[in-house]
Amino acid sequence: MLSPEDRTLLVDLLAPPEPGFLLERAIATTFTLQLTAVLPIPLGLAGADLSSSTDPLSILQALRNYSDRIDIFCQAGHVAVPSQRNDLLPLLEQMVHQVKAPSPGHLFHPKLWVLWFVNDDGDERYRLVCGSRNLTHDRAWDVVISLEGRRTLQRRAVNRPIAEFVASLAGRVRGLSVERKRGIAALAQGLRYVEWDRPENVIADKDWLYAERDHSRRNIRTRSDVHVATPHPKKSVSSVQIGQPIANAEARIGQSSGSRAASRRRASASNSP
Repeated sequence: MLSPEDRTLLVDLLAPPEPGFLLERAIATTFTLQLTAVLPIPLGLAGADLSSSTDPLSILQALRNYSDRIDIFCQAGHVAVPSQRNDLLPLLEQMVHQVKAPSPGHLFHPKLWVLWFVNDDGDERYRLVCGSRNLTHDRAWDVVISLEGRRTLQRRAVNRPIAEFVASLAGRVRGLSVERKRGIAALAQGLRYVEWDRPENVIADKDWLYAERDHSRRNIRTRSDVHVATPHPKKSVSSVQIGQPIANAEARIGQSSGSRAASRRRASASNSP
């Protein structure tokens, strides 16, 4: 049960984890995008650095600095531009990258934030935010899971899917600068070494994030299953195991749908006179 009192603003979710940490790189993905909904994010990060400064040039420079560290990927043709002029919006254009559909009938639809923070001692913190809505002014509630992690010296298999997804983003668009490509690659590489902290109220188990695969005993209580809710009731959806490559997940969904269809055909045949 979700508590109505347990609410957080997106700007707060993207803030540094502790004093002394600064944003090194951030990547966001969304389906639709409103530029005016994005503006508070670099402004909020810049405001934390500026404190009480009211110098317009300092504010613009801080905003530019953070815009250079943030990349937002969205579905091509789904960027809403405001009708009224805003002199700050041109600073956001370099952050926004429109992803074309890889093939007919497909869309770019993930809704993620991945953030990388560093302090003066070289300590690295990472945050993964997975939500349910787009970067727009929609006032609908957003269901979010936010994970905090630290970089370690050991690669972790559970991070491979998200790291590969982040690394693939630069190849999905054209015109990215060399600096942005390098930043995205560095973030993806760092993700492979992150150990995520277990959130409160989550099962205290060493495998809370990733349990061993056991296809012989799959049921709704298995911690390694993610059950997907879809707004398309006519489309069959199966459970997908955490850490499973997307291609395999799609294959399993198709196989599951095919199995159910075959079962219905057999049942109909057995009931025929």
